[in-house]
Amino acid sequence: AGCSLASLVGASRTIYAMSEARQVPAALGALHPRFRTPVIGSVLFGALAACLAIVGRWDELAAVSSGARLFLYLGCCLACLPGAPAQRPGAGSASRRSRIVPILTAGAIGVLLTGLERREVVAGMIGIGAGVGLYLLARRERAGRPAQEDVR
Repeated sequence: AGCSLASLVGASRTIYAMSEARQVPAALGALHPRFRTPVIGSVLFGALAACLAIVGRWDELAAVSSGARLFLYLGCCLACLPGAPAQRPGAGSASRRSRIVPILTAGAIGVLLTGLERREVVAGMIGIGAGVGLYLLARRERAGRPAQEDVR
């Protein structure tokens, strides 16, 4: 239960951050006016988790959850590489040693991902497809309105 709740909280906050970065539709990151929590993201992931818990087996759900987490960590490792798009402009070139840890970690994650079964990979691909669909919706949403300055 603790792991499920932590995943729910983390997933809803990830959706909130992605909506702030305009990578998913803004409605998914809408905050509750009083509690300042991402309501739609929490309800969406809670409903999705409940549906998957009802129809899936525990071992499959654990594998898909672990695979999704590893895939997210893989993206983080690749973003840490010098010259990756997330790097600060003008930060200068880094040495070869600064590439070792992200490359080794990404390789280890790749090896771990090969342990997934076909069904688990298909489930992950469906999730990735849903994410791409949300990204394309957000892109269309961005194209429909001018960019605004961040007012905090």
